[in-house]
Amino acid sequence: MNRIYRLHPREYALGETEAFYARMARKGLLLEKRGAYLSRFRKGTPENRKYRIELASPSLLDGETGLPEEQIQLYGECGWEYITSCGLIHVFSAAENSPAPEIYSDPSQQAPTLKALRREYMLSWLPLLFLLLLQLLFSAALSGGENLLTALIFPYQRLWVEYTAAFLAYLFGISALFFCMFYAAYRSGALYRRLRKGIPLDHEGRERHRLHWIPQGILLAFFLVFLGGAIFQWAQADSYPMPLTSDGPYLTLGELGMEGQREESLQGEGSYVKMDTSLKAKQWHTFESVAREGDQCWIYQDIYSFRTSREAKAFLPVLMHTATFANSPSDFTKIQVEDLDEVYNSNLEYIIRKKNIVFFITSADFSLDESHLSSLWKGIARKGNFLLSQSDS
Repeated sequence: MNRIYRLHPREYALGETEAFYARMARKGLLLEKRGAYLSRFRKGTPENRKYRIELASPSLLDGETGLPEEQIQLYGECGWEYITSCGLIHVFSAAENSPAPEIYSDPSQQAPTLKALRREYMLSWLPLLFLLLLQLLFSAALSGGENLLTALIFPYQRLWVEYTAAFLAYLFGISALFFCMFYAAYRSGALYRRLRKGIPLDHEGRERHRLHWIPQGILLAFFLVFLGGAIFQWAQADSYPMPLTSDGPYLTLGELGMEGQREESLQGEGSYVKMDTSLKAKQWHTFESVAREGDQCWIYQDIYSFRTSREAKAFLPVLMHTATFANSPSDFTKIQVEDLDEVYNSNLEYIIRKKNIVFFITSADFSLDESHLSSLWKGIARKGNFLLSQSDS
């Protein structure tokens, strides 16, 4: 191959970028095209070349990032060959021993060209801030008059339990993105202030500013680790049509005394069982719908097996706050059921805990009375398909 690609320094590292392209030229790799993250080089004879970066300076409402033809022509007459561009970045080159003068003799003259770059980094925060505001408004609309902070926290706590690795990958990925944006804004601002003070740009790129790679590298490493964990969780998950007789820590409607012909839901959803294991809990999620007495009877079961009873107990408020049909935890009433540690009911929803096992049941067209709940637990316990923690901590 006569062409190769290399990662180049970011837009704010003007001196490092110029030095990078000069080093590549000395290796016989001559710049052809610059992309968002990679530069393309053509293999050739090693040359001693110097490179200079010129930044486009469009106004806020002007999306044009090209340089005026007159400016390119003027630089060409001075000995600077126009090579390539990407966004605001425009690259010029000349032989090392060329008499081509410096594009800027006074550093303060170059400072205004950084305004558009600084503005671009500042505006890059807006999409994230907009999404955050949208999330706040959405949570406020769903909070039902609850505390907004509570409405924000509990859905994430449920995601934390159900998709721990993916949640952590998201957090570290967002953190790495915020760090990159913050550092880019800081570097471009610092460069702007230095040029305004008359401190010339270091074309040799001796100031590497490598320390920022340490926290960024750590964040990206954790992101990749937990992303791998999320992919593994997705790969080992199992989903299949619900059998006529339960094969796990759940009961079918028939085993609960609700006989009928299985049918799809109004949304075209068939009866299913989904098994999954996050870093926090082993899980079973089921749905079943049967036609009974001229109507449909359906039930959802979400079952979580935690490592300890303490974790299971702490998860109950999360389920209460994220319940579909309850407006707030106050809608749940605690009831006493033999053999079960805690049982809460709110209209169509039941939350049950036995040691480290938590059941979240949503049902329609029938109610689960004490005998149902007791038989539910006894039937599941007889199956022995999951492990109860011996710890009451």
